[in-house]
Amino acid sequence: MKRWGRTVLAAAIGLTLAGGSGFTGLAGFKAEAAGVFDVLLGGTLAMVTVNTELSRIDDTDDGQQQMLEERQKNTGYYNNYAYQDRAKRIFESLTDTPDVKRTYVVYVTPEEDANAAMSLGRVMSINKGLMDMMDDAAIASVVGHEIGHGENKDAIRGIRKSVALQTAVGAATANAGGLSVLLGNVAGNYVNQQVFSVSQEKAADEWGFKLLADAGYNVGAAAVAMAVLRDKYGDLYTDGLGQIVNPNNHPKMSQRILDHLKRIEDYSGKHVSVTDDVVYVNKKPVYTGEASGQYTGAMRAYLVAGKLARYYHDNNVGIPVAQGNQVLMNGTSLVTLSSADKSVTMEQDLKAAIDSKSSKKVKADDKSKADKKDKKAKVKADTKVKTDNTAASKANFE
Repeated sequence: MKRWGRTVLAAAIGLTLAGGSGFTGLAGFKAEAAGVFDVLLGGTLAMVTVNTELSRIDDTDDGQQQMLEERQKNTGYYNNYAYQDRAKRIFESLTDTPDVKRTYVVYVTPEEDANAAMSLGRVMSINKGLMDMMDDAAIASVVGHEIGHGENKDAIRGIRKSVALQTAVGAATANAGGLSVLLGNVAGNYVNQQVFSVSQEKAADEWGFKLLADAGYNVGAAAVAMAVLRDKYGDLYTDGLGQIVNPNNHPKMSQRILDHLKRIEDYSGKHVSVTDDVVYVNKKPVYTGEASGQYTGAMRAYLVAGKLARYYHDNNVGIPVAQGNQVLMNGTSLVTLSSADKSVTMEQDLKAAIDSKSSKKVKADDKSKADKKDKKAKVKADTKVKTDNTAASKANFE
């Protein structure tokens, strides 16, 4: 018996036993099996219809417009040009980078909670509360994270797994005409209660950091954004509107901050790191964060580390210069300290760290890695030449 036949018969047996009707003979058994097969076939065809419609909503301009109207109906639209223009400017600075392949629309909601969400149809909403709480670079980090969800199609994957989809499948079987509207509502409701997995959140954080770097923002802002949200909402905060968070399967904000600090270190070529509120260059402490305005000492350390990381990444580390309460590099401020004496101390510490043995060791390690890479490439090239020569000799002999 073929595999599908065994599956249908097993299902029929299950239905018979569950219903308590007992065994009614071979003819009755075959009839029940045929009925189960019809149900399974109908469900399969319905799922094909549903998936096709979900793809239309997520991938086409018409689907995007449908979801934009659905989302704005659910969240509201903040009728303020300055806010909408700021969101669009930040958003476009990220989507203009080469890694972003899909097209999106963005708008600001009047909600006061600091949050943002990416829905089916490539529609992103940013709450007014988030815009009020963060500077452009930190908002760019959050927006980049949401773009990551969009590029990875996390919303559509989640919806397809959603229990709510069962309703849509039933509608597809009974009334295909209303499927588009129903799925739009399902997608809109899903955004309101979605919970992304640890792996999805990590991948989106990586996207956010990369887009932040590629767009020219301070990469330290990624950690700052997470710290702002953690300090306001706690360690179990997650993106998406009105989310219900399961602490057993969702990354804590404190861990996400540490992950971003590791990304800063990697981005700098292992030259710059942060522990608590202290910035290290080549493993030597150069700055201890001082709280100022809305920024804690740790947040300011993240931002200083981000500036230094970019200088190292771009191979553009200059000579630090103390000027009043500021320390500058390449004519641009690294940080403003609470006194001129502290700026002089930081200048000296930073100069020493840049020129330290640890720095030379990191550079030597980088050179060693580059040499190994070049050697491997040379071996590969030599092997190809030998292979080509052997093939040519064989051809000539024949």
